[in-house]
Amino acid sequence: MRWLALILPVAACGSKDSNYYPLDTGTAPATAAPTGGGGTAGSGGGGGGAEPDTADTGEPPPVVSFDGPARSLVITELCDDDIIAGLSWFELFNGGVAAVDVGDWRVRIYADGSVSGTEVALPHVALPPGRAFVVVEPGYETAFVDNWSFEADHSGLPFGLTGDDAVFLFDGEELVDAYGVIGEGVDSVWAYENRTATRYDSVEVGSARWLASEWDTVFGAAFATPGRHPAGEPLPPRPGTTTTGGAGAVILSEVVDHASLSRLKFIELANVGGITVDLSDWNLNVYENGSGGARSVRLFGELAPGEAYVIASADGAEDFRAEYGFDADLYSSVAFVNGNDAFTLTGPAGQLDTYGQIGVDGLGLDWDYTDAVVERVPGVYLASSEWVAGEWYRSVGSSGASPGAHGGGGTADPGEMLISEIVDNAEDEAVRWVELYNPGPDPASLGRFTLHRYANGSAVSASVRLSGTLSAEETFVIAYDGPAFLARYGFDADLVDPTIDGDGNDVYELQRDGVVLDVFGEVGVDGAGTGWDYTDAVVRRDPIVLRPQASFLPEEWRITPGAGIETPGVR
Repeated sequence: MRWLALILPVAACGSKDSNYYPLDTGTAPATAAPTGGGGTAGSGGGGGGAEPDTADTGEPPPVVSFDGPARSLVITELCDDDIIAGLSWFELFNGGVAAVDVGDWRVRIYADGSVSGTEVALPHVALPPGRAFVVVEPGYETAFVDNWSFEADHSGLPFGLTGDDAVFLFDGEELVDAYGVIGEGVDSVWAYENRTATRYDSVEVGSARWLASEWDTVFGAAFATPGRHPAGEPLPPRPGTTTTGGAGAVILSEVVDHASLSRLKFIELANVGGITVDLSDWNLNVYENGSGGARSVRLFGELAPGEAYVIASADGAEDFRAEYGFDADLYSSVAFVNGNDAFTLTGPAGQLDTYGQIGVDGLGLDWDYTDAVVERVPGVYLASSEWVAGEWYRSVGSSGASPGAHGGGGTADPGEMLISEIVDNAEDEAVRWVELYNPGPDPASLGRFTLHRYANGSAVSASVRLSGTLSAEETFVIAYDGPAFLARYGFDADLVDPTIDGDGNDVYELQRDGVVLDVFGEVGVDGAGTGWDYTDAVVRRDPIVLRPQASFLPEEWRITPGAGIETPGVR
C-alpha cells in the first residue's frame, strides 16, 4: 500500500544548509520544468495515461517566500505499502482554525526522479479544522477499506506512489510544502520504497524545501495512520485553535466498569485544547446493548485545559467516594454502563467524539470493557465522530482506573519498559541489535513506544515504531539485519529494521507517547572515544536495574569489547 499525508500549517523560515534539500533551485532549464504526465505507462509513477498538467507554464515551480502568510495545509505522511502492491493513497490534514476548500489546493507528483510533474485532481470539499482527507488510487478503493477499515475520501491519485516519487503542495500557484527533491528518486536519502514516511506531529509549518529533520521513515505500512494526525509524537495543544464549546477541545478519555464493585461505573472526559470550555451545551449519550437510541445527560460547569471531568453512576456514588476519596463531577444513571454499551459526546457542533459502535452490542468485540478499564492514548488530541480502536488501550480489572487524571496510566501502561542490551558485533557488522525488556508486572502495549537512534552526535533521530504486546518479564529484540541475526543466533529477531545500525557512537532513546522514557548515551554527542563508546562491543544493563532513566546514567551499564557474550532475548 502506498500513500501520502498532508497537514494544514504555515510557510517555513530557514536558511539553506546541510539539513535543507532544495526541491527546485529556480535554475533548471525550461526543458526540465514540470509539463505534466511525469513518467511512462506501467512505470508505477507518472501515469502515462494521466491528463497533462495544463496549469504548467514551462517554468520551474515557484518557491514560496519564507516570510509568507500562514498556511493551514501541509504534507504529513506517505506510504508505499510493502504487502498490498499497487495500493496508493495520500492524506491532507487541516491544522488551521477554519474549514478549507480542498479543491483550491494543488498536489503535484514528480515520479521516479522525473522533472516533469503530474497533478492530482482534488474535489471541492470543505475540510474542517483538525480533520484529514485521504485520496486513493482508482481501482484500489476496496483494498483500502479492507486494510484500514474505512473508506477513503476521494479516488483521484493518477498512479501508485512507488517510494521514489516527490510530492509537492501548492496553494493556488504558490509552492508551500514538499516531500522529496526534483530529479532525485531511487536510492535517494528520502526514498520511501516499502516504507512509511511520517511528518513529526510537532511540525506545524510547511516548507518549500524538503527537511530531513521533520520526517520519520519506518519500514512497512503497519505503522501508517491514514485519516488522522497526530500519528506519532503528540501534537501539543495550541491555544486559540478551538472556541469555547467547540469541536476538538474535549474528548472521551476513560471508561470503567469496575470488576468487583458492580455499581461503580464512570466515564471521564478531558480538555486537550488550549482554552477553558463551557460544558453547558454538551451532552453525554449512552446507547445500551446495541440500541440505536440514546439516554442522555446534560453536563455543566467549565473545564480548564488539561483537566478531566468525571460522570459516575448515581447508584455507585458511595462506592466511588470510598474507592477514590473524592466525588465525581456529576452523578447520573446514564453512566450505569455495562461493558457492551456505546456512547457519544456531543456539543454545539453536533456529534464530536465516540466510544464503540452505535447500534451494535459490544459484547466480545474489540471495544468490550466488561469488568475492565479502557483509556484513551495520551497522544490523542482530536475527537473522532467514528470509533477508532487504535486510540484506546484496555486492561482487565479495575486497579488501573485513574478518574480525574487523563494519561495517569493503567495496568496496560507499565512505566518500566527499558533498554536492556545493545550490540555492535565485532565479527559481523550486520549483526547489530537492541533488546528491550518489560520487568512487569503487567503486559506492555508496544504500540505506544518508539525506539530512536541519534547517529554520530546528531540531535535529530531516526526511529522505529513498535506494535503488539510484550508480556511481563519478557524481552523484545530489534535487529538491523534479519538473515544475519538468524544465522548467528539460530532464531529470528522480534522486529527487523535498518534504523538499528548503531556502530558504537550512536545514542539509543526509548520513547512512550513521544516522551523520553529511557536512554543510552548522550543526545547531541558523538560517542566515539567517550566512556560509552560501544564500537565492536556488547552493552548490557546491570540486572539490578528495573526502572528506565530519562537521563543517561553510565553506572547502570556494562560495556564489553568483542563477541560471543551477547544474550539476545535473555535478561
